[in-house]
Amino acid sequence: MKNINIFILAILLSVSPLAAQHAVEGSYPFMRKMAENANGIRISLKGTEESVTQAIQERFAEHTKVKAKKVKKDLYVFESAIIPVISEKEVNYYYRVIPDGKRATVELFLSPGNNNFWDSDKFYDEMRAARQMLEGMDEGVEIAQLQMDIESKKEEVEDVIKRQEQLAKEEEKMLKQIQKLEEQLQENQAEQLKIAEQLASEKATLETLEREYSRKDRR
Repeated sequence: MKNINIFILAILLSVSPLAAQHAVEGSYPFMRKMAENANGIRISLKGTEESVTQAIQERFAEHTKVKAKKVKKDLYVFESAIIPVISEKEVNYYYRVIPDGKRATVELFLSPGNNNFWDSDKFYDEMRAARQMLEGMDEGVEIAQLQMDIESKKEEVEDVIKRQEQLAKEEEKMLKQIQKLEEQLQENQAEQLKIAEQLASEKATLETLEREYSRKDRR
């Protein structure tokens, strides 16, 4: 019995991460001009809106040269794209990424055009393949986040380097100012010595003259 419990626990542990990333097909809000709601696939992924969006674009870029175009504020489309792992037909792949704290929700809609949207009843294999693609995006999101973190850290490092270079230039300028001030100080001190010697000489001359005057005045 103990061995059976351990076996069941191992199965649950191995399955739970997959269950957390399960893509769900259903009717979701789409776009008022085309369809208020449309059949699509929704999944919650661990990552920021930016990293998840980048991962989606990179995943599609593996299969097509078609670039995502903005349809409205939060809705994008890979128009007339052929994604062989899903379908050999040209399909409009609409998607949106909705931020949700440390996660992001992805909604994907597959449309052949004319405001029609695929579902599993008529396009089972294609919708299953689309679900599997979304469910396998965890690593792509993680890589995208790492790439973004690296770029962000590079910018921070560059900012620190620029600040360091700026401080070094300021130090060089200050050292030149200090050197100039030291030279001026030495000149000032030398001038003070000359003035002191001149003053001593002038005082000595004055005293001599005063003594001479006193002697003559007493006569």
